[in-house]
Amino acid sequence: MDAPLSFGHSPWPDCTVELISNTDACPEYPSAHGSGFFVQRDHRVFLVTAGHCLVPNAASLKDFLAEASEVAARLMVPIERSTEGRQRGIEDYVSFSSVSCPIVNNSNGDFFGCTNEGSLDIAALEVNPDCTQLVDRIRKRSVVLPPTGEWFSRSMDIASKMSQSVPLIASGFPKQGTDSFIDYEARLAVSQGIHLDGVYVGTGPWPHTHTMRIRQGQVRIEPDGMSGGPIYMKASNEDSPPYFLVGIALRGGHGSDLIHFCAVDWLTNAIDGTSSELTHSSPQA
Repeated sequence: MDAPLSFGHSPWPDCTVELISNTDACPEYPSAHGSGFFVQRDHRVFLVTAGHCLVPNAASLKDFLAEASEVAARLMVPIERSTEGRQRGIEDYVSFSSVSCPIVNNSNGDFFGCTNEGSLDIAALEVNPDCTQLVDRIRKRSVVLPPTGEWFSRSMDIASKMSQSVPLIASGFPKQGTDSFIDYEARLAVSQGIHLDGVYVGTGPWPHTHTMRIRQGQVRIEPDGMSGGPIYMKASNEDSPPYFLVGIALRGGHGSDLIHFCAVDWLTNAIDGTSSELTHSSPQA
């Protein structure tokens, strides 16, 4: 069994980031394409996101890794978040050493992803381990992965049998409903994240997924753009740290209050490469 005290957080870390990058053809016109968050495992730190946030469609795993590595090299993820408007240089952004994409045997067609080889639609970008000061700085705002992650699925099985409602929280950068914007003329980008309260509603449409329903307030927020962000829960036990990672958002979409997310045990195995998941990596150029 996992030991909750080893991977709980109080408070929840400032781990969630908006994915913004440019292209070689138009470097002056960056665009936002989803959410991501930092996790730590032993002495390594990763930015994890939904694979389709980096490459919406890829003909093969090889193509995905090649294109995702190019996007990763252009990501403008600040090392430290700032509320002061200032011009940033390349030294202000996180650098990554590799991109990994876990896949499973998909002969039965039950899984979906960003490639045809059984991708889980997860991408893990390792923060450059050669930059020890960078890794140390990012680790301070990273989520600790649980030893295995199986605690969540077991807890949800028990909660479902007892008809208990389990509150969940989704963190990310939706495309609509916040004050995020990019002003190309002023060369200004503003990222405003959000935390959406919801409730667990059961297993998801794919073997590695579960589903939450967003509780909408007076201002309706569409989950489009939340892909790649963390899903976490607040513990009811006062003796434990209050917040625990339970997964990574994969699918939501326009007009829906549902978010399907990859469960934390699959994410943990994907980072560790310890089960049937085969993690394929591509070093950055």
